[in-house]
Amino acid sequence: SAAEATFREATQQEGATTMATMQLLRTLGIQGRDDEAAALIDTALAETPGNPDLLWAKASFLEQANDIDGASGIYEELYAQNSNNQVVANNLASLLVTYRTDEASIARAATVARRLRDTDFPPFQDTYGWLLYRQGSFEEAITYLEPAPHPMTQDPLVQLHLSNTYLALGRN
Repeated sequence: SAAEATFREATQQEGATTMATMQLLRTLGIQGRDDEAAALIDTALAETPGNPDLLWAKASFLEQANDIDGASGIYEELYAQNSNNQVVANNLASLLVTYRTDEASIARAATVARRLRDTDFPPFQDTYGWLLYRQGSFEEAITYLEPAPHPMTQDPLVQLHLSNTYLALGRN
């Protein structure tokens, strides 16, 4: 498409902007051209290592490819760059409590996710509630997990977190 050609040309200019690269990534993603998008991210990161937008994009691709360790590693890097970013904290904590079972990962998730306490944003509620579940605090977990599924009806994992917590509480 003409838009893709424009974005591709912009990314090949000396001093290409991250915005042009991100727009091209979105275009490739919409078209299902994930291999090309992944290669573009790697090329762009080679030119601008540590760029948070590009790292975030790479983490998303790795997570979609089920490379949870790779995605977690990138979110750890992003968290080290800016520990105040709640979305990064949520994504890192979510990966840790969803895909790992060791005590160190759960403890790390608790440290990262503490800023999500008292949140009313459904994705953060789900992460924090699931963390509480994993720590055995089922009653407190329910207060976060009950409101989360309503706006997130398309995410079956959110539904699973709530149902597992109901079962743990004997609420069949």
